[in-house]
Amino acid sequence: MKKKILFLLIVLLFTGCGKVDTNKLENKLQELGNDYFSNYMIGSAQNLDVALISIADLKEANTIVDANYDLSLFKNCEDTSMVKIYLKSGTTQIEKYEFDLKCK
Repeated sequence: MKKKILFLLIVLLFTGCGKVDTNKLENKLQELGNDYFSNYMIGSAQNLDVALISIADLKEANTIVDANYDLSLFKNCEDTSMVKIYLKSGTTQIEKYEFDLKCK
């Protein structure tokens, strides 16, 4: 019995228990960020170099403007987790993404 428990502890130590799949979170946040940007920020983006879109912004959109963002994947993430969308100067053309995920 002791060997089985020790074995299970070793397995959990090496595999973790429910680790966050960062790539999956980043891809989903990029998708949601693109949608939020194109629906709610694009009109004011001419003077922006970086658009910051947090999970709190997406939750607020769900509440205030009846958006339908599925945030279930981010249930273990802080509301301050965000995607930074870098824009080509003076345009709304996206150059790159940077992620600041604070998830357990």
